[in-house]
Amino acid sequence: MKKILVTGNAGSGKTAFSSDLARALQIRLWRLDSIVWKPGWQETSIEERREKIQVLVDGDSWVIDGVSSQVFLAADTVFFLDIPLYRCVFNIVKRFFYNGFKTRESLPANCPEIFGVFKAIKIAFIYQKVTRPIILNVIAENRQKKIIWIRTYGELAKHQPVAL
Repeated sequence: MKKILVTGNAGSGKTAFSSDLARALQIRLWRLDSIVWKPGWQETSIEERREKIQVLVDGDSWVIDGVSSQVFLAADTVFFLDIPLYRCVFNIVKRFFYNGFKTRESLPANCPEIFGVFKAIKIAFIYQKVTRPIILNVIAENRQKKIIWIRTYGELAKHQPVAL
């Protein structure tokens, strides 16, 4: 495992899991949220995203958290956090109450949770209807990849890495 993607819905636990994984494996961690969003919750253009993601995936080893077919194809291992929608929405709301007017460290400046919570809930529902089926198709077309499919937090706990 040298090129690892941690993917799943908003609120699925990607951030916490990928942080622990990168720390345990002593591999550089990248978050796609920092590429997708610019300060003030402005979206980055698709061309700029592709270019920035390409720089990341060209590296020798990494853990990347987010949703990207470009990263999926470059990864040798994919952790697919396929957590139920209701739990993801619960986690998004919980994250809002924890962060409130602050910006999470995984985001650019001036992206306070108070404005992001509504975007994240919308993204969670769109993900379930649109993005998840695409991910399932990409998985089916790339059976040679090591896919660790995680459906519950109990399963996620079993894969929780231990620091070296």
